[in-house]
Amino acid sequence: MPSIRRLLFLLLACIVIVAQLSLSGIARRSGPAALLDDDGGSVGGPGLQTSAGLTSSGAGASDVRLASDAPPGGGRTLQVVFVKYYQTGSSRMRVDDTNVMLRMQADSSINSTGILCDEYRKVYCGGVLRADLVVHVKIECRCDAGHLGIGMRHVYEPVDGLIKFGGLEAFLSGKAGPNKHLTMGACIDGRADGRCFSAYIVASKEMKRRADAVLGTSPSKAFVIPHHHSNFHDRVRDAGLPPSTVALAGKYKNNALVKNLSSFLRQQGLRDITVRYLREIKCKDGAALPPSETGDCFAQALKTVSVGIAWWQPGDPDKTGDPGIERVALVENSAQRLLNFLAVGVPAVAFAGYEAMQDALEGAHHLGAAADEPSLQLRVLGLLRDPAAMDEARREALEIARRFAPGAVGGIYRAALPEMARLGRLAG
Repeated sequence: MPSIRRLLFLLLACIVIVAQLSLSGIARRSGPAALLDDDGGSVGGPGLQTSAGLTSSGAGASDVRLASDAPPGGGRTLQVVFVKYYQTGSSRMRVDDTNVMLRMQADSSINSTGILCDEYRKVYCGGVLRADLVVHVKIECRCDAGHLGIGMRHVYEPVDGLIKFGGLEAFLSGKAGPNKHLTMGACIDGRADGRCFSAYIVASKEMKRRADAVLGTSPSKAFVIPHHHSNFHDRVRDAGLPPSTVALAGKYKNNALVKNLSSFLRQQGLRDITVRYLREIKCKDGAALPPSETGDCFAQALKTVSVGIAWWQPGDPDKTGDPGIERVALVENSAQRLLNFLAVGVPAVAFAGYEAMQDALEGAHHLGAAADEPSLQLRVLGLLRDPAAMDEARREALEIARRFAPGAVGGIYRAALPEMARLGRLAG
């Protein structure tokens, strides 16, 4: 029997050592000179920077301590973990890209890592490490015991995950029950006990306004952190190129819009203009896919476009078909499809119903949104027919995009995360 106990102890020790070595290995692979590989994919897999400085222990979660039990700040590094449920899709992109953007800040006051939910459960739920702040992206990650992680403050960034369940406002107000993204009911009294979120990251000013109306005087807060554009390498379309292509961005097709716009432009004498879907435009590495998958190839594809369209997608099964859900989608969707065009100097027309796109275009003089297809057609025609207007719109596009560049949005995270880490009454 003593030998069996010794073997079990050695096995536990090995698990802890392997976890530590895995995290430190991620750090060694993540030098600041290699943010993206040649195809734009994230270097170093799911974790781009280790949580170095967190103390580890083989004891239970209640016995684990932070590198310092003092409140974040005062020269102590803030330890932040971003958790993604899957290694594909929007949660993976948001987590991986956010870690890159934070690393761009060249600031040692925040140390962040991106980790899959399964690994989070092993390392953080198991008590090997503890963070100051855990950001759950799109889908929450709960420990086997049902809590989010004892002794740590938790933040929820829904991305677009709550739209078909009524949105964040409905969830906070108790009108939307538990679902695959949030398994437990809302908890807005500010308790940082491992069962409640202390803060929420939202995509638009209107989304924040609605969340604040429910949170009221609660210590829990909503923070607007816009989605960044994906042009990490600063690719820009050459000025003065003759117009040739209008491209509709998005995962789902809108055949009626494309057909009607093509017909309208032909009627106006612009027979050499092609209207197509952005995803159909090829580059040397294949079709234009989401930015964290093809990265620079995506930006190169965008450069071939003369005018972009970021429009409502009627074929999206998670965001259409019900008037209530469609209204929520307009509030909680990000502006990234629009921003990706602007970032390479391509003027684009947005759908006026999207709150985040209206936020991005606030104060614009040469770019704008359209409320319906006839207005969209006229805006596109105005750009294609007037080289001077196209040039002014191009300059304004690049100016707007600078506010949403990865480094700029990383700076917004850098300012907000310490404030999030001070919210709520930490217990455990």
